[in-house]
Amino acid sequence: MAAQSGAATGGSSPGTDRIGEEAFKVFLTEVKQIEKRDSVLTPKQQIERLTRPGSTYINLNPFEVLQVDPEATDEELKKRFRQVETSLFAMLQAKIATDLRYSRLHLSE
Repeated sequence: MAAQSGAATGGSSPGTDRIGEEAFKVFLTEVKQIEKRDSVLTPKQQIERLTRPGSTYINLNPFEVLQVDPEATDEELKKRFRQVETSLFAMLQAKIATDLRYSRLHLSE
């Protein structure tokens, strides 16, 4: 009966379950290592890490990105989000300006 209910619900075999559990453990270990490594980053550094080309966003926890307590009020979250948003917008403007200058230099050659 147990095998039948597993097949009927799309369940997997015990061997497949163990492989999935091991893969999840490896993934979780990698996430924990990244979180530990990045726990010392400032908000600006967190944004740079998350927005650089090739970033994989494995540990994109919004509370960690905003560096707020998960118990923060809506007002605290909104205030912090606006601070990060303003910082990110300024960084993006600077990058766009740099890219434009770089493009103009190479186009004029």
